[in-house]
Amino acid sequence: MQIFHCHSNDGRYTGFEFENIYISHRTIARLLRHVPQVTDVVICSWFHEPDDRLTFTYYGIDFAVWEPFGDNDRYTVSANNVNTEVPDWAPLQQVFADYQPTRWRRFLGAFPF
Repeated sequence: MQIFHCHSNDGRYTGFEFENIYISHRTIARLLRHVPQVTDVVICSWFHEPDDRLTFTYYGIDFAVWEPFGDNDRYTVSANNVNTEVPDWAPLQQVFADYQPTRWRRFLGAFPF
């Protein structure tokens, strides 16, 4: 899956995005659980922060997978505090970059709903 990098105004790396049409919340949770330093993966309920879809801890830092404005074609993965220095983004990015959606997901993603 294609990864889109996010940077702050001062050029610091703050996270990454990926298209959400090809992946479910459960699949995101499953992928995150395969990253060695990830713990406490939670799929958010409707009563959670309005844009958050999942929360997790990585290297002891609280993260979220969220959908900007609650209605976007991408999910963003970032630390809850964007000023936090993250030791190593590579394993998080790689698990999503390596993800291949099923044929059914690719088929559904071809149609604009």
